[in-house]
Amino acid sequence: MGPAGYFVAYSLARENLQLGATVIADSVNPLALTRDAYREIALSTRTGYLEIEIICSDIIEHRKRVETRVSEVEGLTLPDRKQITDLVYEPWNREHLILDSYSLSSDECVSRIIDVLSQCSTLETSSNGGN
Repeated sequence: MGPAGYFVAYSLARENLQLGATVIADSVNPLALTRDAYREIALSTRTGYLEIEIICSDIIEHRKRVETRVSEVEGLTLPDRKQITDLVYEPWNREHLILDSYSLSSDECVSRIIDVLSQCSTLETSSNGGN
């Protein structure tokens, strides 16, 4: 789908935020440009946001996960290890929540997110970034 998929996702996010809905944008956002786009949508709709980066710090475990996963979408070909390791991934330039899926279970990741959300009476809505 290429870049068009991002533009569709941005449009859906904006429309849902304008309607007062909660939006969880779960995708690989390897470039500051794509991360900034979601952040700007939240800011322009005066909506709080929380930026989260999920990593796997163990390279062997990451390789195993990539090589053994199965697509849940019929006909979708998942990227292989080379495609993933060749991906340009720009470092984050602002504060955000980092969760390591090697040391944390899915349930622990969810608990951490809930903890962070509960500590914020309102999520960040100023131009200085989210958690």
